[in-house]
Amino acid sequence: MMKPQNLDITLIEADLPLWMKQARRSVDWGVLVVMFFSLLLAWAFFLQEGLPDNNATQNYAYMAYNYRESLREGVIYPRWSAPAVYGYGAPIPNYYPPGAPYTAAALDLLFFDDTLLAVRMVYALSLITAGVMTYVFVMRWAGAGAGVIAALLYVYSPYVGLTVPHVIGDLPDIMALALLPAVLWAANRVLLLNHSMDAIWLAGLFAALILTDIPFAILTGGLAIILMCITPANRGRYILLSMAMLCGVGLASIYWLPAWLEHGLVRWQPPAYEPLPASITLSGLFAPLRRIDLNAQINHPQITLGYLGISFSLLAALAVYQLRRWKQGVFLFIGVVLLLICLWTQQIWVMGGAVFCLSVGGSAALSLCEQLLKTQHRVILPLLLLGILALSFPAWLSPRWEADLDTLDPATQINYEIEGLGVAALPPGADLPLTLNEPITPSTTLITGYQTGQVIRIPPARLTGDRQANLLFSRTHSDRYQVSTRSLTRFDVLRAYAPGWYATLNNRQVSLDPDPQTGLMVVTIPEATTNANLEINYGSTPQRDLARFISLTSLLLILLFTVIRLLRDETRVFYDDVQLLLVEDARLLGLICAGFGLVILLFVVPGAPYTLYPRSGAGLDGYIGVRARTDVGMEMLAFQVHSGADYHVGDDVMVTLAWRASRRLLQNYRVQVYLVDADAPQTSPRWRITSARYPGGYPTHRWITGEYVLDPHRISTATIPPGDYRIAVILTYCNPTCPPESKVNFFSSSGEFIGERLVLPVRLNVQ
Repeated sequence: MMKPQNLDITLIEADLPLWMKQARRSVDWGVLVVMFFSLLLAWAFFLQEGLPDNNATQNYAYMAYNYRESLREGVIYPRWSAPAVYGYGAPIPNYYPPGAPYTAAALDLLFFDDTLLAVRMVYALSLITAGVMTYVFVMRWAGAGAGVIAALLYVYSPYVGLTVPHVIGDLPDIMALALLPAVLWAANRVLLLNHSMDAIWLAGLFAALILTDIPFAILTGGLAIILMCITPANRGRYILLSMAMLCGVGLASIYWLPAWLEHGLVRWQPPAYEPLPASITLSGLFAPLRRIDLNAQINHPQITLGYLGISFSLLAALAVYQLRRWKQGVFLFIGVVLLLICLWTQQIWVMGGAVFCLSVGGSAALSLCEQLLKTQHRVILPLLLLGILALSFPAWLSPRWEADLDTLDPATQINYEIEGLGVAALPPGADLPLTLNEPITPSTTLITGYQTGQVIRIPPARLTGDRQANLLFSRTHSDRYQVSTRSLTRFDVLRAYAPGWYATLNNRQVSLDPDPQTGLMVVTIPEATTNANLEINYGSTPQRDLARFISLTSLLLILLFTVIRLLRDETRVFYDDVQLLLVEDARLLGLICAGFGLVILLFVVPGAPYTLYPRSGAGLDGYIGVRARTDVGMEMLAFQVHSGADYHVGDDVMVTLAWRASRRLLQNYRVQVYLVDADAPQTSPRWRITSARYPGGYPTHRWITGEYVLDPHRISTATIPPGDYRIAVILTYCNPTCPPESKVNFFSSSGEFIGERLVLPVRLNVQ
């Protein structure tokens, strides 16, 4: 009898059927690793209540609140902001991208019933999505390890992890930074896999990006074209990618087409104030990222790559040269080109595309390290991950904020505007699409109605026994009254007129026109009208009808194409042959993730027993103390001249002032700086005086007592005579003009009167 022999059966992956390959596939641990690290980066949005009120986040929260109220009333696509312009309203949603506020409003309605929480979740989900989509994009052609590196380089970069969500507070930008890798992921799938649903994914994601940020969508479209050029595929897939992106443009036409065609139907009013522009310099791009000082009220954006971006870009460049990683090399080159465009145009948003491309290219550093350390292959990825966390250290020290912003209702928005801060539902620096004529006088009746919750837009004081109008309801996009008249009557309506508004009386259209003097609505009611229903609605225009037709047609085309492909490919089995992260590697990365989470809990979150934040006031290190007081509650603490003491005619003097409010400031003050003769500073003429603006680019009425505000200035020395000069500072109350008698007086720390001109104790020589 023969003994059974042990057979050595080895399964060759390439020879297995697709269903068996799918059954043998393990969990994609890389997605989970990136998700948890991105979640830890977003800790501030989970562990803090409310929202900060020192950046544009609060304005997007107001915008999201207005969208939510319109959605509650059944308006699917809001195009009117009712509380804007003292409650008269303005077509802000018709001209500004709806993607970010609409997303927050939808989350608010569906899940949270809290607009502030919904906005925080949009920030957090955007950071998580940015990391995950970067991972799946890179993983398909460079492996899971490179995908993890690229994702963490991206989300832990100073620009993505700190500047956009916490310093600038740009909700659309952080969503665009998440949609950028998502669009390229979908485009890559169309080129490499061409599954049934890939085209509709690409069209939908590209449409979402257009609805969020058009310039960023144009940049992403360019990157998709470059990706198409460097990815081998047949001509049919190139055509499919192009058609899917065109469908995305068509889907988003519901926003961009009316905004473009109706651009000239409004008057674009400059903002009440503009925040200080972030300067992009070559030296600044390579400067280390500074830690957030919790005692600083305003954190000015620092546009830098930090140690993280610089080190991994250099390693990747060496890897591209040594190992011929050309695809990552192309992204590295594009990132450098976009950095140069940033420097040339001073457009900060381009930095997002540059950081993404450098992160994708930077993932080539993994290949270089694996080549150099062949015997230590298992520890290379964990070591690089530790390096990313260490080099990005200041980026995950998020600012802290008090939950002061707790109400977003229309009365609060109108009060925001009365304080001279601009329209609440627009970020600082954004122009207002206005249809009213100036001067605009706030209506006490309208403001009182918003405060009491009963908004009456036909003033009762103008009604008589022969002309009656009783309010039935007032909504964001419509009003209804019961009217009675004996003769032909014109009712003044406290709403701004704009194309799209119309009025009906018992479902029959009546005349609704703008008042030629104010721009408010005037509705004409025929004689002998008794208890008729007057409805005033914000509806459509020919331009919006055209946009709706194009958008619906694009949707039907992409849906029809997808259904046909699903039916055709019903029996086809798809298998993505990608290199996933090994379980052994995932365990090591999981340990690092747990350790990093412990660091966040012990050193970073509010109430932590230890801290990695700098000491209070560390941002003033290197400044020269002044401690000059004023008679209105403002103090100058210190100053710093960044450009030395010797200049040639034409050079710029760079000086930063440090202010503080010793008590709550009742007014908004503006600051000006200029040069005076060093030997007669109090009587000298003013040389090269700067324009009046808010100190630090932030209204002083909103300053918090005890926190300091840094206020950078640039003074030109062009056309001034050579000689010795000193820097003088004046403060003025402007409402809106700045009369000479409204200047603020300065006093020394001991109470000695200085005057309205504060001369800094520094001597500058101009040759």
